[in-house]
Amino acid sequence: ISDAWLAAANMAIGQGAIPAAAIFAQKSAALALLLEDDKAVRTVLQYRASIALNQSDYPQAMRFYQQALDLCNTTLSDDQKAAAAILNGMGLIAKDQGDYERALALHERSHTIYAQLDYQIGMARSLTYSSIAAYWQGNFHQAIDLAQQVITLQQGIGDVISISYRREIMAVALVKMRRFA
Repeated sequence: ISDAWLAAANMAIGQGAIPAAAIFAQKSAALALLLEDDKAVRTVLQYRASIALNQSDYPQAMRFYQQALDLCNTTLSDDQKAAAAILNGMGLIAKDQGDYERALALHERSHTIYAQLDYQIGMARSLTYSSIAAYWQGNFHQAIDLAQQVITLQQGIGDVISISYRREIMAVALVKMRRFA
C-alpha cells in the first residue's frame, strides 16, 4: 500500500501536481512508519525532499534529505547507493542556494561512495552535478575537466545522449573562459 501511494506521488510529480504529490508521499510515509520499514521511510523522505526542492523550499528539502541520510545503513550496498543519491540531492540544494563549495563537497562525497561501489552511472551523475556547480562558481577549467571525466565514463557505458549534453557544458564553459580571460 505504501508503494501505491509512492507511485501516485510519482505520477502527480510527472503531471506537475506537486501539492497532490506531497499529500500522496505523506500518506506513504505514515504507512511506512506504521510498518516500521526504515527503507520505505527513507525512500518516502527522499521523495518528499524532491518535492520540497521542486517547490524551492530548501530548508524543508534539506531536513527530509538529512532524515533520509540518517536512516541509511552504510553496511549494505543498496543503502550506500541511497546515501550517495541523498548527498547529491543535498548538493543540488547547496548549489541552488549559491553555496558552490558545499555543493562540490557533497557531490564529491557522493562520487566517492559510487566509486567504492564501482557504480559508473552514479559516478557520472555526481561528476555532472559537480561540473555544473563548478561552472556556476565560475571555475570553468574545473567544470570542463569534470565534464570530460563524465564523457569518458559515459563512453564506457554507452550513454550517447548524455555525452552530447556534457559536451555542451564544456563548450559553454570554454566560451566563458575565453570571454573572461
